[in-house]
Amino acid sequence: MYSVTRKGGMLHVNLNINHPIYEFLNIIEREVGTEGNEVARKAAVSIETMLLAWARMEDGIELEDARMEFQDTCAKWGRMMANVLDRLGATGP
Repeated sequence: MYSVTRKGGMLHVNLNINHPIYEFLNIIEREVGTEGNEVARKAAVSIETMLLAWARMEDGIELEDARMEFQDTCAKWGRMMANVLDRLGATGP
């Protein structure tokens, strides 16, 4: 769903453009930009905050084994999210 890298003391969260959530986020961002939709703005802020919190938690793990386990959990979460979105018909044609 996303990856986290640290460069110059800053965390960078890169979204996977092939994950179904990417299209969903683009739809929300368009709603915010074109309609000024307050609900869409709150949804976008909430999702971005959640992703940044996960990234910060991952970055704060000092032990390599614990970080790998956390990354595995994140990958499982991303797969589960993709399955839910597919079942809801929230993405794709």
